[in-house]
Amino acid sequence: MGDILYTAHYKYYLITGICVYMMGIGLMLRYRNSGSSTAQVVLTQIIVGIGGGMTNVPAQLGIQASSLHQEVGAATALFLTIVSIGGAIGSAISGAVWSYNIQYKLMEYLPENAKGNVKEIVGSAVFAQTFAMGTPERIAIIKAYDETMKILLIIAVFVCLPMLPMALLMKNFKLDQIDQRVKGTVIGFSPKSPEHEVGAQDSKVNEVTGDVNGQGQANK
Repeated sequence: MGDILYTAHYKYYLITGICVYMMGIGLMLRYRNSGSSTAQVVLTQIIVGIGGGMTNVPAQLGIQASSLHQEVGAATALFLTIVSIGGAIGSAISGAVWSYNIQYKLMEYLPENAKGNVKEIVGSAVFAQTFAMGTPERIAIIKAYDETMKILLIIAVFVCLPMLPMALLMKNFKLDQIDQRVKGTVIGFSPKSPEHEVGAQDSKVNEVTGDVNGQGQANK
């Protein structure tokens, strides 16, 4: 996110991050299965992580830039609260989808003599791996896990779709030219911006006015 310091625009990075994130989710839908290599699975996770990292900070900057100086703290707190609530809701939904579907599909695919082990298979990946590769039990477990993960990723794709149009609707502020409407020196404010130059001129006028007033009182 250091490039934002030089471009002073957050929206370009937000849009790019969302596109990368959605591409990562799409790749996970394609490669997050038993037929993919470890490298393919890890690469999709890395892409999703990069996209998520490029999305979070610019989105927060956009919210802060659209707020008055005295409202930045409240706006940031509200943004982080919504992010936390959204994460909790997402975890609850994904957990419910996973718990229901994995058990349902294991009961559908497991041989009759192994259906009594459904709870142990769901609760422990180590126990699931005790069934040798190529056995009917192991094939059923892999198929159930693949199909359940596919359902989760399809839901994720649909949840991600509104992100891009909503981001496009955000105003593309020039961060170093925002009038923060505060008196005094603002730490981190660009000295090249017109607002800063006006503020500096106002300060000089005030200093001159103060000196003149002081001299007038002394003469009196």
